[in-house]
Amino acid sequence: MKWLRLPPVFVAPFAIAVVALASAAAAQQPENNDRAYWLIGQWSCESLGHSHGTWTFSRTDSGISLQQSFKTPDNLSGQIAEDYHFEPRAKRWVWTSTQNGPGSLAVARATPWTGEQWIFEGTNSKTPLPAPGSDVPPQTNVRALRMVFTALGDGAFRRDFERIENGTWVTSNLSTCKRLISPTAFGRVATGFAWRR
Repeated sequence: MKWLRLPPVFVAPFAIAVVALASAAAAQQPENNDRAYWLIGQWSCESLGHSHGTWTFSRTDSGISLQQSFKTPDNLSGQIAEDYHFEPRAKRWVWTSTQNGPGSLAVARATPWTGEQWIFEGTNSKTPLPAPGSDVPPQTNVRALRMVFTALGDGAFRRDFERIENGTWVTSNLSTCKRLISPTAFGRVATGFAWRR
């Protein structure tokens, strides 16, 4: 069997291209021990704000999306969408939500989830809609917020929303969730905290 020998002028560019592709692929993925992808799947959640809901975490091209379907104690139902976008260069997650209605935007950031807790810190801004015919520009109210995920074993977690009162972080709302559907049903295989296709 004869081996084809390529001149260095062909081999070097090929090797560089392979390394570049591998580096680009790695840069698009969060760290391998990021527990965030453990959330992928469907969960049954009990919350202070709404008594019961189903949360579905799904993988996206840029991170994770969350769709919440819930029912209040007054038997009113609703849905909330949240986005968890991973920034590979900064190696951080950015969470955004508009769940408080028009003119509302919550944005918070966190490093990858590698411990028992995943802590986001950011702001919640609310700009009320102006009254019909009003010439007075609306004033935006901005408050600091913190969102904390805490793992409760392999099949449950708790999420707290916190705000500052008298210089101290206090819980303003919390949800406790138990897994309904495993992440393997969403096209990923769990390997500890890491995920592979």
